[in-house]
Parts: sequence; C-alpha cells; structure tokens
Amino acid sequence: NYTDFIFCPTLCYELEYPRTDVVVWSQLSYKVLAVFGVIFLLTIVSEEFILPVLTESATRLDGTQSLSEIALVIAETISLLLTPFMITFLLVFLVIFEYVLGAFAEITCFADRHFYSDWWNSTDWLEFSREWNIPVHHFFRRHVYSASRPHIGRPMATLITFLISAVGHEIVMGCITKKFRGYGFLAQMSQLPIVMLQ
Repeated sequence: NYTDFIFCPTLCYELEYPRTDVVVWSQLSYKVLAVFGVIFLLTIVSEEFILPVLTESATRLDGTQSLSEIALVIAETISLLLTPFMITFLLVFLVIFEYVLGAFAEITCFADRHFYSDWWNSTDWLEFSREWNIPVHHFFRRHVYSASRPHIGRPMATLITFLISAVGHEIVMGCITKKFRGYGFLAQMSQLPIVMLQ
C-alpha cells in the first residue's frame, strides 16, 4: 500500500483510489518523451535567453558605482528576463502537472487526473492558489486547514495553512538549489495581504 501511494500522483492517502483498467502504453510513451522534450526546451531557454542576460548584468553591475545606474541595470535586466521567466514558468508547469504526473497516473492506473484547474482564468489570489496545484491544495485543505479551522477559526487557519505551505515550498526549493534565500517564502506569504486588499 505504501509503495502504491508513493507512486500515485497524490499527496492524500486513501485505502482505495479510482483506477483505470489498463495502462495505455502509447500515452505513457508520449508523456515520457514529452518530459525529455520540455526539459530540452527549458535548457535552451535558460542557456540562450536567461544566462547571457544575467552574465552581462553581473559584469555591468561590477563596473557601476552610482545608485541610479545600478537601478537602471536592474530594471533593464528584469525587463529582459520577463518573457524567458514566463516561458520557463509555463514549461515547468507543463512538465510537472501534465507530463510527469500524467505518466505516473498512467503507470499506476490512477484514474483521477485532475491535477490543475483553469488557473489562468483566476480572478483573485485565493482562487489561483486553489486551482494551479490541485494535489497540494487537497493535501493542505484536508490536513492543515480543515484540521485547524474548528479550533482557531477561519482567518488563523488560512494563515497557518499559508505558513506551512510557504515553509514546505522553501524547503523543497532549498533542497533542489542547495540554497535557502527566503525569497519564495516571502513571496508566498505576501499573498495574504494581497488577498485582504482584494
């Protein structure tokens, strides 16, 4: 049961999951091939459009003294990186939520393949956080938010859920990059004031 749970594309343990009858090998082959294709595209985008901009920016910043020139270099660098970063975000989303999770769903005959909703149509931050990553949303709703809400109320349960999610994401990114910077944590926690402003 534990091995099955590890390979199923879900974070919530159940005794029984909805299953398909057979593995569709053509779909599995397509998804595995697509994983490598998207990783290739990610490599091209980062090597051709991100690294040269960062290298040139670092060189220019080393030779710059005035605060206004530093601000200008940073603003120019950010503007040059907006499109490659958006493409990278979309490709990472595609490879994880469509191809990797889809491949594991096919391998395990996992029938519930609803890994994301139409987050691109979200009208607020809470809707976006619910719809862009369904497995993580279900996990935090079930094990953090719903478990804490009766004891501490809705606002505090929401705060605790975002806090634990931000810490978890920071740990995962720290393990991947081998650096703990805290930018992701601060960005994720800043969603709560944005939600209140909305």
